[in-house]
Amino acid sequence: MYDTTNSSNKIHELRTEDDSANSSVYEKTIASFQRYFRRAVLSASVKNITELFIATELPTLIADKTFRADVRVLTYVRKCEELCWYMCMQDPPMVIISPQKGQLVDKALFSFHGRSGKIVEVCVWPALLLHDNGPLMFKGYVLPEERNRNR
Repeated sequence: MYDTTNSSNKIHELRTEDDSANSSVYEKTIASFQRYFRRAVLSASVKNITELFIATELPTLIADKTFRADVRVLTYVRKCEELCWYMCMQDPPMVIISPQKGQLVDKALFSFHGRSGKIVEVCVWPALLLHDNGPLMFKGYVLPEERNRNR
C-alpha cells in the first residue's frame, strides 16, 4: 500500500523551501529598492531640512540676527546640517556621543583638551560611532573640571 501522508509531507517541504527561497529573493529586492529610494530622497530632502532648521532652530541657538545672517555662518550651518542628515540616514545610522557636564569621562571615547581630569565640564567635540554600540570612528574631546588645588 502507498503512503500518501509521507508523499504529501515531502511536497509540502519542497513548497516551503521554494517559498522561503522566493521570499529571500523578494526581501533582497525590496531592501535594494529601499536603499535606492533612500539615496534618491536623501539628496533632495537635505535642502528642505536645512532650510527648516535655519528658519526654526537657528534663531534659538544664535540670537544676534546680523551674525546669524552672515554668509560664512550660514554656509557652515548648511554643511553641518547636511553631514548630520547623511549620518542619520545611513543604514544603520551613525551615532554622535556628547557627554553632559558632571558625567565621568569615558577615556575610550574621549581625549582631554587642555587638562586631564575625571568629570566633564564641557564637551569640546563629540565622539562618533559607526552605529549604535558600533566601532569608534573618531574620538571626541572634553574639557574636564579643574581639580581642587586645596586638597
